[in-house]
Amino acid sequence: RPEDAGARSALERVKKQAFLVPMFDVTTELARRLTEWSKSRAAEGKATYAVGTGAGPGMMEAANKGAYLAKGPSVGFGISLPFEDRLNPYVTPELGFEFHYFF
Repeated sequence: RPEDAGARSALERVKKQAFLVPMFDVTTELARRLTEWSKSRAAEGKATYAVGTGAGPGMMEAANKGAYLAKGPSVGFGISLPFEDRLNPYVTPELGFEFHYFF
């Protein structure tokens, strides 16, 4: 609806962020590769790493998804916000933390 100022505003925000769309796949692939690399270190008895994000949508979800696809740990440090109802679905359940305050 062209007369809907809220919809026009939301569309303008999306247009400004359109350049990020290809980066979702790049971020997912990078996190997948890093997770696989970390898992290979475990086989050598070396320290391993986990992907950690703010557990939100967008690039954070892309990074958590990459770790998930590589079957590795995916940490989510979320914050309770009225417009976000949960951590993204790719966070390892036992590694998902939700905070009520952010400083």
